[in-house]
Amino acid sequence: MIRQLNAAALLAIGATIAAPTANAQFTNACAGVDFYSCVTLAVSGQGTSSLEFTVTNTSTTGLGSNPNTVFDEFGVGNGSFGGTVPTVTVGTAGGGALATNFQVTNANATSFSGAGFTGTGTLLGLEPTPPLAHHGLMDGQSMSFFLAFTNSTEASEFLNGFQFAVHDLQGLNIQACGSSKAVFSSTGAAVGASAGTPTNASLCNGTSTVPEPSSMALLGTGLFGLVPVMRRRRK
Repeated sequence: MIRQLNAAALLAIGATIAAPTANAQFTNACAGVDFYSCVTLAVSGQGTSSLEFTVTNTSTTGLGSNPNTVFDEFGVGNGSFGGTVPTVTVGTAGGGALATNFQVTNANATSFSGAGFTGTGTLLGLEPTPPLAHHGLMDGQSMSFFLAFTNSTEASEFLNGFQFAVHDLQGLNIQACGSSKAVFSSTGAAVGASAGTPTNASLCNGTSTVPEPSSMALLGTGLFGLVPVMRRRRK
């Protein structure tokens, strides 16, 4: 079951917009339904035909307080862009070792439409290489990707009103803890969010259910009751 919230009724949303600079879009923008997904996005290369988008998972800071965050797919799109689809390549913002954990995504952009994403075709961004989600973007980590356009004019057109989308798995066992898709405008404003229910809460983050104290007491009582029976059998 998917729960969706539109822009007018988003639950648990916040964003801190950074002061405009030559290579920054927004800082620690947050959105979510059951939990926060927070992200900082920087864009460099304005005025050229190649743009680099650097994504940082900031979900445990500020409003987020989400230590189990694992970004799966993330990327950008612009539903009104009329130019040639750019070529996507993996960047190295998080370092060479981290870069090997990601590949260009083939996720359909419409999979984020329930959260307000207007991009079409394939999401322009990254996804982890197997094994999922151990190669996802953890809190505090950064990763980048490049978009190569036909010319600088089309790159500038794309930047005018693009959206950023992210899929947060909320744990190392894929969707066991639930998941969230969040969409932000190019200025960091929350556009929308949707959430999937946990598929197996008992496997959330590889943990098992701890017995309640009352259950342990009942177990102890049962074992104590077996003692007389065992004694009789020995006789």
